[in-house]
Amino acid sequence: MQKYDVTLTLSKKHIPIYADSYEKAMAQIGDMVAGLVLMDFREEEIERITVNTAGSPAESGAVQKPDKPMKYSHLSPDMDKLCETLESLCLENGYEYEEIEEEMDNISSFEEFEPLLHWEFEPVCALELEGSDCIFPDRRRSRLFGKNGYLLDTSLDSGIAALSTITQSYELWLLEDMSLAVTFCCTMTVEGNDNYSESATFRIPVSGSYPKLSGDFNAVDFLLSIEDKICDALDCQPADLMEFVKDAE
Repeated sequence: MQKYDVTLTLSKKHIPIYADSYEKAMAQIGDMVAGLVLMDFREEEIERITVNTAGSPAESGAVQKPDKPMKYSHLSPDMDKLCETLESLCLENGYEYEEIEEEMDNISSFEEFEPLLHWEFEPVCALELEGSDCIFPDRRRSRLFGKNGYLLDTSLDSGIAALSTITQSYELWLLEDMSLAVTFCCTMTVEGNDNYSESATFRIPVSGSYPKLSGDFNAVDFLLSIEDKICDALDCQPADLMEFVKDAE
C-alpha cells in the first residue's frame, strides 16, 4: 500500500490517498471530484490535479484531471474496464448515452460478476481445425493478440452451401485486459454420415470498427446480448436482476 499526496490548484489542499496502484488512486480522486466530498469549491474551480509518488506516471509533473465521474468505480477493476469498454464502443459509433443508459445500468448492476472468472477465455488462433471423435483431432495454430479472448459477438457476412458450407463473418473479441479486438473469420464445414463433421476456420485481425464492419450493429441489442451472457455465466435470469434493482430502490 502506497501513500499518494494530492495537490489541487487553485486552492491548495494536500490530501493523503492510500491505494494499491496509481490507477486506483486516480479512481478515488475521480470520486472526490465528482461528489465534491472533500472540497469547499465547485468542480470547475479545479485548475490542476497533481499526484506525486515514486514511480507514478505523474512523477514528472504531468497534469491529470478526470474527464467525468467514475460511474463504475463500485465494480471490480476488470468489470469497471469492461463497462467502460462497452460504453465507449457504443458512443464512438454514433449513439448517445441516453440511448444505452438503461442497458449499461443493468450490466453494471452485476457487482458479483468477474469477466475473467465467469467467462471462458481461450486462445484466439489464426487456424482452427475441428473434427469428430478421434478420426480428425482438433488443431490450433498461430495464436493472435498474445492474449486469450472471449467471443462477445459475431456478424455473418456471407455464406455458401454446396458440397460444403462456407461462412464469412466478423468477430468481436474481449481480450484478457478488457480491450476489444476484431477478426475476419472464414469457416468451411463438411458434414458426413452419423453426425460426423469436419471444419477449418481461418482468422485474421482487422483494424476497422466492428459496428461499421458488421453493417447492422444495434447498440441496445448488443448490450442486451452481453447481459444475457452474464446471466448465463451466473445462472440467473434478467428478471432476477430487475427484481433485485427494484428492491434496492
